[in-house]
Amino acid sequence: MRQKVGMAGVVVLVLAIWVTGFLWARGDLDLSTAGAPASEPTSEASSSAAPSATASATPDEPASPPPLSAAPRRQGDPIVDPELLAELREGVQVEEPPVVDTVVASFNLLGADHSEPGGTKPGFAGWSTRLDLSMRALDRARVSLVGFQEMQPVQARAFAARARGWQMHPQASRVDPAGRNVVAWRSAEWELVQGGSVPITYFSGEIMNMPVALLRHRETGMLVYASSFHNPASTPRRGNQLRWRDEATRRQIALVQRLRRTGIPHLMTGDFNEPTKHFCRLTGATGFTSPAGGSHDGTCRPPARPLIDWIYGDPEVEWTAYAGIRDATVRRASDHALVVGGVRLDASRFPDAWSGEVVTP
Repeated sequence: MRQKVGMAGVVVLVLAIWVTGFLWARGDLDLSTAGAPASEPTSEASSSAAPSATASATPDEPASPPPLSAAPRRQGDPIVDPELLAELREGVQVEEPPVVDTVVASFNLLGADHSEPGGTKPGFAGWSTRLDLSMRALDRARVSLVGFQEMQPVQARAFAARARGWQMHPQASRVDPAGRNVVAWRSAEWELVQGGSVPITYFSGEIMNMPVALLRHRETGMLVYASSFHNPASTPRRGNQLRWRDEATRRQIALVQRLRRTGIPHLMTGDFNEPTKHFCRLTGATGFTSPAGGSHDGTCRPPARPLIDWIYGDPEVEWTAYAGIRDATVRRASDHALVVGGVRLDASRFPDAWSGEVVTP
């Protein structure tokens, strides 16, 4: 009955979308580049030209956040609409709002070409050996959900083939040769509801689509957004990238503010190439917290020993553990720490994210 009643609305909506000129993604949710400055490049071709060191930073609070387009299976806003939530509720019944305890991580794998002949990290083993070491490190830390950075296509394909019990977004065949960011999860615990991306400025302002995945906890029906980002570093070869890190952070703040309106928790991971500035801007503008510690109550107090790799989450998220792992396995695998956080998601704090139904006695 609902399908028949809704047919007229669907037709009107499709016509409206056609008129307004939106392009809907095929297979993945596409977070529109609308709102990006017109002067920024939108080509996928990389550029090595460095911006001026005196370029001014962009404001923390964007005037108009880049809008999110809807998933291919749903057209409209919010991203998770009531009909989709109703579908997810089917077959999931528990007596009280559940609590999900899990382990999330952020890990820069060190791109494959860095340890190849002529690469910038000749002291490391080849990428294949390092990938096996990375998977071993994830298993030891009992990681269930991870945001990867510098996962080049050859590493993504190998991960998909070797990592039994894992799934990833984007799929290995669709990993951007330049973007190299991936969200991955253990398929026994999580399933993908919809996958998308958000345009972020990378080296010299090049736009990279970085992943955002909406996942559902299989046992409880709890929904969570997971994202993975990589902001550009200032290097002798690339020059001063401060301007583009600031713009990337602005876009990440805009995303957080938009997803907050859905009522679904958001776990953000990434190599932000700043030990404290990104933390202060993000937490000050959004209320996000980190398992690494620190606080922002109008005055920013970063954690005592900050890294450039971070995990963040909504203020309602409870952090139960934190570690920046640099044991022998991780040191052989990458030039970054494996950053791990224990997280507790209490559905009573996220009522809009719980896709189960309370069963009354």
